[in-house]
Parts: sequence; C-alpha cells; structure tokens
Amino acid sequence: HLASGSYTVGATVQGTQYSNWKYIKSLHKHLASGSYTVGATVQGTQYTNWKYVKSLHKHLASGNYTVSATVQGTQYTNWKYIKSLHKHLASGATVQSTQYSNWKYVKSLHNHLASGSYTVGATVQGTQYSNWKYVKSPHKHLASGSYTVGATVQRTQYSNWKYVKSPHKHLAS
Repeated sequence: HLASGSYTVGATVQGTQYSNWKYIKSLHKHLASGSYTVGATVQGTQYTNWKYVKSLHKHLASGNYTVSATVQGTQYTNWKYIKSLHKHLASGATVQSTQYSNWKYVKSLHNHLASGSYTVGATVQGTQYSNWKYVKSPHKHLASGSYTVGATVQRTQYSNWKYVKSPHKHLAS
C-alpha cells in the first residue's frame, strides 16, 4: 500500500525523511503491531492510546461517534455510512490529522494503523508513534539499496544504509 510504486508518499521515521517508499513491502507491519500512542477525538473525548484498535476503519466509518475528515476538500464530521474508507483515502483524505494522498488499494486500514507493540519514536504521515517495541525488520526499510537515507546511530552519521543488515539493533536500543 504505502509500498506501492504507483505514488510517492512522504514519511518521517526516526527523524529520517522518506520521500518514496516504493519498495517498502511491510510498513503496515510496523504501523500495525498492537501498542502505540495515537491521538484521536471521539464524541468530544480525547484518546491518546488506541492500543486495541483492531479495525480503525470501522471506527472511522461508524455512526456511533463523530470523527472529522477532509475528503477532496470537503469536510465530513460523521463517516457513518462510509463502507470503504480506502476509497476515500485513495482520493486524498485527512484522517485524525494524518494526510493520506493515495491509498488506492488500502483494503484494511486497521492493518496499517492498528497492530504491534514495540518502542521506537516515529512520525509517519504526521502521526506520532511512541511505542514500537518489536520492530523486527526496519533494516528492510532503512537498508534498501533503492534509495539513500540519512540516519544517526550512536552519534555517527550514515548517509546510505544500503548494506546495513541489522539497524533494528540500533533502533531498538
């Protein structure tokens, strides 16, 4: 989804800017592992931890509460009858203050936003995640030879993580 080569999506992970996630095959695994903090306002109540949100799209599309979203420049405050959130996200939408510019084939948004439980600070699409405890394969993301990514590990600057086989050890520390 975010890994699709059909579009460019910006994201900042570990303070590193990614402008094209063309070859990222498992970003959803990172965004989707169980326990992280994300801000949301439901029925006027602020929630800062959606740890057990198994199907975010169901929540966003539910008539049980109001959630604001901007789709193609139109403001919606109740997504009660949105059956296919990915269609809206594919057209360009801002959900929970997070900008999605082209999620054309996002069939299950909860897979992207809802699983996981590990610790690592990350800002993805403007959303702050503070608990990414079990990042099993960030090296796939950071070590890809398809692009250059800057990162600082133990105060040492690296400009190309092409051959970094296990940056997850660094990121996990």
